[in-house]
Amino acid sequence: MGGGGGGGAGGGPNTTWASAGGGSGGYSAGWISVSPGQVIPLVVGVRGLGADASNGATGGTGGTTTFGTFLQATGGQGGKGSNSDAGGGAPGTGSGGQKNFPGGAGGDGSPLSANNSPGGNGAASAFGGGGRTSTFNRVLSNGI
Repeated sequence: MGGGGGGGAGGGPNTTWASAGGGSGGYSAGWISVSPGQVIPLVVGVRGLGADASNGATGGTGGTTTFGTFLQATGGQGGKGSNSDAGGGAPGTGSGGQKNFPGGAGGDGSPLSANNSPGGNGAASAFGGGGRTSTFNRVLSNGI
């Protein structure tokens, strides 16, 4: 099972700041002994919300997924938007299982110049690749 992924930061047009990708949630798996009729609650962690397009905004942290008290996978942290420190979100962790893995760190943004600040990708997880950023934070003409 995996935790929720962190949200990415918003990128801004005509600015020198970039957006960073969110970290992916942790992973935990294992064999558990249960009794017939035993009820084990499953809580699924929600995704982290993306941040608005403002300098210094940080995306939300993903929720924690639990299987009773046996397994836990925490969500990844959100990425940050900044003109100097557009750091990717930290990964979540897994615990309680025979196999526990951390998620991946979100990609850093690259603050360069106005209309030329590539964002960071979302982190890959145990379940696949992360979200890909647009090439540059820019306003396009004619809706293209």
